[in-house]
Amino acid sequence: MRNKKQEGSSTPLDRRRRVCLWELLKKQGSLKKRLLQTKNDKGEILITPDVYEVMESLIFHIYDSTSGNIHKFQEVGDIVYVNARLLNPQQLAVVEAFCRIRGVNFNIYDGLHLLRDSGIPDHWRGEVENFECLQPCVADNTFRGKAAKSAEDLPLEIPRYFSPPALLAVPLREGSSGEAQCQYDLVVVGSGSGGIAAARKAASLGAKVALVESKEGRLGGTCVNVGCVPKKITWNASSLAANIEHDLKDYGFDIEYKGFDWKKFKSKRDAYVKRLNGIYEANLKKDGIELVNGVGRFDDNGVLQVAERKLLAKHYLIAAGGRPKWPEIPGAELGIDSDGFFELEALPKKVAVVGGGYIGVEICGMFRSFGCQAQMFIKEERLLYHFEKMIGSAIEEEFSHQGIKIHKKFQAGALKRESDGSLTLISGEHYYKGFDCVLWAIGRTANSDTIGLEKLGIKMNERGRIQVDKYQKTTVDNVYAIGDITGQKELTPVAIAAGRRLAEKLFGKDTSAHLSCENIPSVVFSHPPCGSVGLSEEEAQKKYGNDHIKIYETSYTPMYHALTECKTKCIVKMICTGADEKIVGLHLVGIGSDETMQGFAVAISMGATKKQFDLGVIVY
Repeated sequence: MRNKKQEGSSTPLDRRRRVCLWELLKKQGSLKKRLLQTKNDKGEILITPDVYEVMESLIFHIYDSTSGNIHKFQEVGDIVYVNARLLNPQQLAVVEAFCRIRGVNFNIYDGLHLLRDSGIPDHWRGEVENFECLQPCVADNTFRGKAAKSAEDLPLEIPRYFSPPALLAVPLREGSSGEAQCQYDLVVVGSGSGGIAAARKAASLGAKVALVESKEGRLGGTCVNVGCVPKKITWNASSLAANIEHDLKDYGFDIEYKGFDWKKFKSKRDAYVKRLNGIYEANLKKDGIELVNGVGRFDDNGVLQVAERKLLAKHYLIAAGGRPKWPEIPGAELGIDSDGFFELEALPKKVAVVGGGYIGVEICGMFRSFGCQAQMFIKEERLLYHFEKMIGSAIEEEFSHQGIKIHKKFQAGALKRESDGSLTLISGEHYYKGFDCVLWAIGRTANSDTIGLEKLGIKMNERGRIQVDKYQKTTVDNVYAIGDITGQKELTPVAIAAGRRLAEKLFGKDTSAHLSCENIPSVVFSHPPCGSVGLSEEEAQKKYGNDHIKIYETSYTPMYHALTECKTKCIVKMICTGADEKIVGLHLVGIGSDETMQGFAVAISMGATKKQFDLGVIVY
């Protein structure tokens, strides 16, 4: 065990612990029987009784790598040091086999340094090339090849501060025919909606599961804490604000709008999110899932490590999500990102939103509905560039009616704070002044750079997203990934569905279970909302050819605006292909688009045609 006195000291093993250790070694009857039947690839008996006895006597020291205490030999996390100067290559192989079966880490030691001797097998040489003990250990602390006859023959002292690698430490369970001796069937990295869904589904199928989360008390990931949930609550509030300002008087309500209490709203919203965090934690406990708080990183042996603890699993699932991207320009830190939006203690009077994707559009629309002066700065020629063109054009028109100015083909050069405390956004020779808040909504970065994936050799694309196949498997056999970190559809329901299907594949009866990423609906909570399912017109042209698609498009004013002076349009665009006019894309803008899209998505995923839609009887 480790002694935290001055560096260089050693701690004697008391007789009781030496006897305990010796008794443990004597009780390896079934293990010994199995080892004595071990054959090499030529069918020859590898381990003889004499070699087995030598092998036992060469064990230098065993300790728990987490607590430093001597304990049961067979527990995962133990480390074995052997004096390799006393071993030939065959004996090294024997000791390795012994350690693998007992589930401990195997390290070679030459009495002074880690072995660099020609006697070590070639496939081990690279593992120890760059490692040394932090402090030499005297040779008296190792066995000298004699068979230990009693506890008195065990070493009386143990060295401190070793730093050897765990060589080929793939622990095996006795009687498991080669299966890794694992603490868990599944370890999930990340407690977002996808990670929790996968963990709970796996646990319901009988798997032993651990879930690692770096932010204590923040279960639920981006969606629950700084994404879908607080965003939708805020959008609901901003929609009410817009209705009060524009519509209620037209409907005959005699009211006086005295403003909006942001602090009260934020306090209640934060309390709701906190309650969800607690519900998630309670559900994990109910399902028997172990929650491990801390940052998880893979070590050189492909084992996930959280602080000093190693979590060995049959399968790992990476569901670590992403984070907002920041521009690399002077003064960027003076702005906030989408996470910071939910931390605002007061509404700004004048705000600049940089970025024309769905996050920027949603937040800018909410700011404006709460009465803030809002401007958008986008690098593209239209809003929502990656959506159907009709949607971006329609939202841009609505924003214009609401007084939101949009600056196109914008490249941020710097952000500066003026003497009066206001912010100036700079692009080349253009200065945009007078903002008291600048929000960066220029995209998101995957958290693939924070968990040691480079040590596993997992392939990623140029955006840092993990490459997975249709079963969510990475380029490493027992490592899977779901959610935003994969760069698939970066939507909470997608991560949830993918996680549950993966759990079913690994631990259930459906070994072919997987998520199809075709015809997945998405909604932008703009003002008004909009949504899509399937292909855009441009995508359909590329896939089927312009001569093989047909477009249906219409717009109308919803009856909600029958009495209001302020009106918004509803627009529908349908994209069909083939003689039967199968619907391959549907896009909506307007009041109710968010809820309506779900039903359309089900029909289109089932292969609905334009004729089938026409035959339906509408609700009125």
